[in-house]
Amino acid sequence: DMSDGNSSGVETQRVLFLTGEAGAGKSALAHTIAHHFGPLQRLGASFSFNLDRDYEKSVHKLFPHIARQLTELHESMKKAVATEVHDHPALLSMRDLEQQFQKLVVRPLKKWRSPGPVVIVINGINRGGDRAIQGEEVPLCEKLASILAQASDELPPEIRFIVTARPDPALLNIFSESGSAHHIDIMSVPLEITYRD
Repeated sequence: DMSDGNSSGVETQRVLFLTGEAGAGKSALAHTIAHHFGPLQRLGASFSFNLDRDYEKSVHKLFPHIARQLTELHESMKKAVATEVHDHPALLSMRDLEQQFQKLVVRPLKKWRSPGPVVIVINGINRGGDRAIQGEEVPLCEKLASILAQASDELPPEIRFIVTARPDPALLNIFSESGSAHHIDIMSVPLEITYRD
């Protein structure tokens, strides 16, 4: 449960970090969540990394993709994103992920008040992004995780992320050190619960 109004510290955990080996059902669960929240007008955005695509290109399309989907939530989000793109035309193609996230996602969301929780699903965050690209010391998936972990406190309390990944100690460390994520290993979920669901 990642709901608000709880004094156990859960309210500060804006990210549900779901891990499991390939084929464990992470993607199926991510898609099911997106399909569930979409018709309820509670899905902010959904993005899946794909092994068949260039990971670096996909990462740099992630935040523009999320921003575009967020504009469908409300007219004020559409205006806020349009203003950021108008004021910073290079945003959609820039390589600076932190700037993209701040200007395309964080700033527009701060200008909008949701009547309820909104979920952003990012599936397969480390699918193909385990290695550092040329000229970088940190793998892109770790850079992405750091951005999400650090910025979650800046977002309105209604915003939640569901992030799936293969087991990766570096990613788990990033989220746990920030205190921003609740981690679930899909393999630790009892089979009777899986079958019941």
